[in-house]
Amino acid sequence: MITTYTIILVVLLIVSFCVLRFYRTNSSEQIENLVEAKKSNQAIKIIKNKLKNTKDKKQEAFLRYKLAQCYELNNNINHSIVEYKIALKIDNGKYQKQITKSLADYLFKINKTEEALQLYLTLIRYEDIASDVYFNIGKIYYQTRNYQTSLDYFKKLLLLDPKHKEGIMYLGFIYIKTGNILDAYVLLNQSIKYFPRNPLLRFNLARVCRKRHEYAEAHMHLEISSKVEKYKYQSLLENALCYLDTNDTHNAIIKLEDIVAGNKVRKDILLNAYYLLALSYQKQKDDEKTIECLTSLIQLDKDFKDAKERLNKLKSGEQNDTLKSFFSLEEKEFIKKSSMILMAIDLDIKSNYRTKEGNFLFEALPINTNDIKNKVFVYISKNITVLNLEETKTVYKYVRNNNSNKLYIISAAKASKRASEYANTHYINIIDDKALYSLLKKTLTFTTKDIPTKINNLAF
Repeated sequence: MITTYTIILVVLLIVSFCVLRFYRTNSSEQIENLVEAKKSNQAIKIIKNKLKNTKDKKQEAFLRYKLAQCYELNNNINHSIVEYKIALKIDNGKYQKQITKSLADYLFKINKTEEALQLYLTLIRYEDIASDVYFNIGKIYYQTRNYQTSLDYFKKLLLLDPKHKEGIMYLGFIYIKTGNILDAYVLLNQSIKYFPRNPLLRFNLARVCRKRHEYAEAHMHLEISSKVEKYKYQSLLENALCYLDTNDTHNAIIKLEDIVAGNKVRKDILLNAYYLLALSYQKQKDDEKTIECLTSLIQLDKDFKDAKERLNKLKSGEQNDTLKSFFSLEEKEFIKKSSMILMAIDLDIKSNYRTKEGNFLFEALPINTNDIKNKVFVYISKNITVLNLEETKTVYKYVRNNNSNKLYIISAAKASKRASEYANTHYINIIDDKALYSLLKKTLTFTTKDIPTKINNLAF
């Protein structure tokens, strides 16, 4: 027989359960509302108080989940991730999908894409998955250059949501990477309606237009993308490539010069700009500018093999032309130029001598010195085959007989082994073709001054 006491006890238990349930529901709604209103600090206080008293794993999972969201709102990355992971671990399944999605989205947002991808891939096992899960998976694979897998996920996304605007745009990007230019052109043009100022879209559409030889349209898209600092220099580079495709070297150089004059330009873009500039200036037969660009390129990347080869070839050609021009000067001009070469090594011509072979020997003194004891001789050989021992000994013997042991021999020819050994033991300075080329370049800054015009003929 049920007593009055038993009935009262049952009623009290039911009331207590309802009150507790109401309290919990009310508390959960309060936390939800605070998080939704981005009142994270207020929500954190309530959640921490609840966590001290709750023994219900389901309730704890919910509280940890909401605490993670609060930390996310406060940009407290480490605490947020820890709370999300604790919530996932203790949850019995009720909030599993929500927590996984929130954590994956947050990891994706802070560029922890590898970890985010693993969570997204677990989500696609559930039913009713949000389309942005497929979009984010596709985007991660796109960013890691796994284009075929990315293509598969974007296609799944568009089956689920055919009007997904960003999905259509990214599918266009992938078609560029996989060589499907026709479909890329269609999809990216379709995307322009939704994202008219998107620089990445404009840049990629310009690349498609260039492949289709539609250069005016490409320039128009690049003009827009270059307005955004992040895409400025790669847009200028693509613009230059369009001009080079149409043999408009002048406008290509303008764009490339803008790149190399820029600030904080990405290294790969800068290397390409210098290389294309070098080719453009070479096309215009401007060797000085070409050498300047190739030199800057090698300073940026000393292992850029093609630039090194081009620079050496160009310098060799210019050096040969410069030396050839010097040695073919008429006698008076040759002596004038020679006087400047001597000035470059701080010497002043006092007398000119011509050998039987048509070579020249100059008697000189150090600049601003008149002491005959410091007399120096400079022998310039026009022989371009080899500087031999006999020639070297003959000149040095003459110098010694004229009370000097200071001799410079300037020759474009390679000194023989024996001539080099003789020069080393007698302290003769041999100025080779490379050194002579440098001196000739240096003389371009000099002005001619009065020099002795009388030429003395030598017996050898």
